Amino acid sequence: MDIPITTRLKTAPKEKTALLQTTTTVPIAGSTAGKDKITPGTDGTPPTPKRTHEEAYAMRLPEYKSLSLDEYIEVAKKDELYGTSGSPGKPPTPNVVVKGKGVDYDGTAKIETLGDVFQPWETRAQSRSIKKEGRDNRRSDIKKARNEAKGGGTFDEEGNYTEGTKLKGKAKREYIKKARQKAKAKETDFESKEFAAASVRNSKSRASGKKPGTPGVRTGEVDMTMSELEKNADSVKVQDAHLKKNAEIAAKRKADAKKIADAKNKEITTDSNEGNGENKVAAVYSQAANAPTGGATVAPNYNNTVLTMRKSGVSKKRATAFQMKGSMFNKNY
Repeated sequence: MDIPITTRLKTAPKEKTALLQTTTTVPIAGSTAGKDKITPGTDGTPPTPKRTHEEAYAMRLPEYKSLSLDEYIEVAKKDELYGTSGSPGKPPTPNVVVKGKGVDYDGTAKIETLGDVFQPWETRAQSRSIKKEGRDNRRSDIKKARNEAKGGGTFDEEGNYTEGTKLKGKAKREYIKKARQKAKAKETDFESKEFAAASVRNSKSRASGKKPGTPGVRTGEVDMTMSELEKNADSVKVQDAHLKKNAEIAAKRKADAKKIADAKNKEITTDSNEGNGENKVAAVYSQAANAPTGGATVAPNYNNTVLTMRKSGVSKKRATAFQMKGSMFNKNY
């Protein structure tokens, strides 16, 4: 059985929220096409038939005419094309394609907002309208408080009526006084927000440079709602392509930055290895300088040292210079 919508709103708070929802935005999401990695296949080789030595010798006679049949038989054992064994050949292999991983992107469709460039009298009329709305709300709140002080009831958000309690004397006066102060504060807050919002809208309209009185100038953009999707379907397609392009550019920049960082890390590693080689050379000289005196001095093994230095990244020229300086330790004094 169909239930009236008013009853549904009163008895089902959750359903009420869904029924009153009118500002669903239009999402845009997708994924870019990744770069496929293709490993090329092979063409394969055709099979070669089996032939007797006589057939092979006859076919290759222009090339092997200086050889006898017996001599050719020895050569044919190493001949892949014209031997007697033949070859089954190899079938071609297809290309191997590994699908590349794309980049996901998402966003919300936008729609432009339009406004009018107000003339001075229109700005004053807007100001008077805001003040009147605030004043009417204030008077309504005070009137409601007076009615409640007299014992009048109130209605809740679902439309249910609740009877009030009648107040007298000082309690009644205090209740109305606080309600009046609250209503005035509410009016002031309302006017402040409305004037600020109107100022922003008017400022954006004037920024277009159009003369006062010009209607429909662009003032910005907001999220598109589902009710606007049908008449702006082409705009959504363009925005989707734009987001996709931006995602591809961002992915490329990230990949380029990673390549640069990897290259720098590789340079740092290389420099570190060269520094280790120089430290080994310094250690050899320190060992020679601290050798015990008296009798024959044991010379360090520079041949192995030079080999170690070369493996560690020290240039050949530098190692030779160190080896020449170290030759003094080979002498007996």
